[in-house]
Amino acid sequence: MNQRDQKSNVVCNREVWLRAWLCSRRFQNARPLVREYQALIAQAYASAFGVDLSRSPKTERADWDVAMQHQVFMGFVEVRESTRSPFAGMMAAPRDIVELYRRHRDAVDDTLNAFLSAQDQLLLDLMKLIWGIDETWTVTQEDLHKAGHPREAPEDDWDIW
Repeated sequence: MNQRDQKSNVVCNREVWLRAWLCSRRFQNARPLVREYQALIAQAYASAFGVDLSRSPKTERADWDVAMQHQVFMGFVEVRESTRSPFAGMMAAPRDIVELYRRHRDAVDDTLNAFLSAQDQLLLDLMKLIWGIDETWTVTQEDLHKAGHPREAPEDDWDIW
């Protein structure tokens, strides 16, 4: 089996799907090249898995219950997206703030990472409740490519420093 065949058999699970979907949301307001690339990835996952996480599913259950569950899901997504370190966005600071950062960085980062992980598990549980998406839901890398996932990121003409 060549390297490309091995890559096409890579299994993508619901955790990878959730992270890809959250990533595409984070880049919704990015410059067009990045935004469109992330949107293609999210659309490929939605197509390959057969579910758009942005939309409430059509089911035989009472529509109000499903719509409310999806509204809760999207609310939890917004909370997750707004969760960040108190030091986020600081590129420079006075020495006393730098010292606070050095003293508290590890504890803040550990707590933040634990909280984000817990939020992800909550979202995965909601995906199971709303759409029935459990740990058995997987697709291969080739399934994603057939669904439109770009094989490579586009060349970027920006000089990021």
